[in-house]
Amino acid sequence: DMSVGNHTIYFKVKDDNGTWSSEVSSWLEVNSNPVATIDSITPQMIDNGSTVTFTGHGNDTDEDDITGYFWRSSIDGNLSTSANFSATDMSVGNHTIYFKVKDDNGNWSSEVSSWLKVNSNPVATIDSISPQMIDYGSTVTFTGHGNDTDGTITGYSWRSSIDEGLSTSASFSATDMSVGNHTIYFKVK
Repeated sequence: DMSVGNHTIYFKVKDDNGTWSSEVSSWLEVNSNPVATIDSITPQMIDNGSTVTFTGHGNDTDEDDITGYFWRSSIDGNLSTSANFSATDMSVGNHTIYFKVKDDNGNWSSEVSSWLKVNSNPVATIDSISPQMIDYGSTVTFTGHGNDTDGTITGYSWRSSIDEGLSTSASFSATDMSVGNHTIYFKVK
């Protein structure tokens, strides 16, 4: 529990006659540990595969230089040894992000923490397009659904390579499809 600063340390001894020696001295420098700061995690809520940027810095009251950085995630483990970096491969889930810095004396700061939430992407499924071969003006029925491990499906989008936007419902029927071979696309939100 020595205080931060330059100490002069004094030492003397006493013999069994009660006589004290002369004092000798030496020195001891007690450095403070640096302090880490997470400046930003932007954005803190992302979709899986999106880019997140981490920015941090360190300070040291001894005016030592900050020479090392270390970021880690509670889910993904070690992330970076740079003050600032971006990532696109963060795992789905609620991350606790930890950051610490090292000064030029080799002293590490205590870790500071923040959070990051990575949402899973929903998955769209075309259940049926029936029938898949029709005459012009006939009815075709489209049925699809979506799944999301950490949310609720709130939107649907059907489109055709020929007719563009078809519907924003999970299921629908159409009688006005253009003549030709259609590639049908379906996505959920």
